[in-house]
Amino acid sequence: MQIKKYVKKNGEVKIYEYDNKKYNKKFYEKHKEKLCGESIQCECGGRYKHINKSHHFKTQRHKKFLSNVINNAESLHEEVEVETESDGKETEESVKSEDR
Repeated sequence: MQIKKYVKKNGEVKIYEYDNKKYNKKFYEKHKEKLCGESIQCECGGRYKHINKSHHFKTQRHKKFLSNVINNAESLHEEVEVETESDGKETEESVKSEDR
């Protein structure tokens, strides 16, 4: 148990007793669901608990997964652009041939 002293502006001294073990126990009971909750399965293949979510997102495994997803999305986007350009040309040519 710790004793803390505080001096207010008017010179009054306040003394507080602080029991760290009791505080930690109350905090644990209050936040037990987040601290000891179920593990979450990430798309990258990793597992984490809610309390460690930000730490997991900073791991090399998750970063590597995200870079692969972004690269795949960019390549798919490029393929779609090429297909739409070729589709547009074909439709213009077919329209011209139908007009003749």
